[in-house]
Amino acid sequence: MPTIHHQRSKNNWTPAYNSWRCMKQRCNNKKHPSWSRYGGKGISYDPRWETFEAFWNDMGDPPKRGKWDLSRKDHNLSYSLENCEWKPRSDNRADFRKAR
Repeated sequence: MPTIHHQRSKNNWTPAYNSWRCMKQRCNNKKHPSWSRYGGKGISYDPRWETFEAFWNDMGDPPKRGKWDLSRKDHNLSYSLENCEWKPRSDNRADFRKAR
């Protein structure tokens, strides 16, 4: 499991924790710049993922090499174990542009 408080050092979150934190912001925070494409369209997340521990137990850490994003397989569905995967950032950004 990641370090206590999911930090490597001050203000330096682990990749899995940062992805979880950003997912929640996009879905819940109406002031987040991306909210209109997530929470504003009804995209949410599995209620079990309210805690990082449950999210991490399902998704684990992203692969160590390269930059990875939490990605939804079906962009019309919410975040859940069945609909999420770790995807290389370059692939995820290309999918994002197509889904807009």
